[in-house]
Amino acid sequence: MNIEQQIIDISEAPNTTTRQRVDGLLELDRDVLDLGKGATSEAVKMSKKYSLKIYKAINKLDKQTGKLLLNHLD
Repeated sequence: MNIEQQIIDISEAPNTTTRQRVDGLLELDRDVLDLGKGATSEAVKMSKKYSLKIYKAINKLDKQTGKLLLNHLD
């Protein structure tokens, strides 16, 4: 399953609170960023791209948390 689909699935998960959805997206971001020591520059660029998508999804669910994450994305 690709990252975009996982973001949608977590964001639209039925019977979950906003906090649970945000937590799920942050866990996905953690998994995306876990590249290891020998990661290529291409892998780092892709993980940052996915983080941006995840943070935008969080912003749709929780404006305060999403804004904070987007402002501190390097």
